[in-house]
Amino acid sequence: MNAVPQLVFVCGREPDYVRNAMIARTLAQHYPTDLIVDSRRGSLSLRLARLAPRLLRRLRRAHDLIVVGFYGHPLVLLARRFSRAPILFDPFVSTYDTLAGDRGRVAEGSLAARA
Repeated sequence: MNAVPQLVFVCGREPDYVRNAMIARTLAQHYPTDLIVDSRRGSLSLRLARLAPRLLRRLRRAHDLIVVGFYGHPLVLLARRFSRAPILFDPFVSTYDTLAGDRGRVAEGSLAARA
């Protein structure tokens, strides 16, 4: 680890969402932090497709910690595959809670909700 840790912050949705913004701002105030975010509208799939190459490029350079904010579930898998650095994941809510509870897109307790 460097004398001053090099951090990477990435989030899958809404970088201006108060929780993501607070984490990113606090990290950047105290440590050199590369922010990898996408503020453009669009589906989660499109946003992740835009974020993934940027995250992979950044992970080629030295870093000591990857901080993954909301909604970063798929990004954790990518970071884990391409980095040996520790990952701090702040999911806020689970995918299950989002799809079954909040949005009602799948029935609570169903196979789709548990997948």
